[in-house]
Amino acid sequence: MGAVNITQARLVEIKKALQSRKIKPNHTENDHIFKIVAHKGNGSAGGIGVLKYAIEDLLKEMQCDYYGDLNHGVFLVRIKVK
Repeated sequence: MGAVNITQARLVEIKKALQSRKIKPNHTENDHIFKIVAHKGNGSAGGIGVLKYAIEDLLKEMQCDYYGDLNHGVFLVRIKVK
């Protein structure tokens, strides 16, 4: 799924940029919040979203600290800056 690969690549890119201090954290000195919107899937077959579950699986696989609202397909991912 292309959108999942793009999301994964973007998360990795942001982590590297934060670690190298190319970008500053946007929440606190040590936390950066990244918002992912996968929508709820109204346009999917049967009105059941697939992407939001694939994104959640990716976040679990990457061991990300996140809050997910699966009803709306929105995820807030916290990236710790070391």
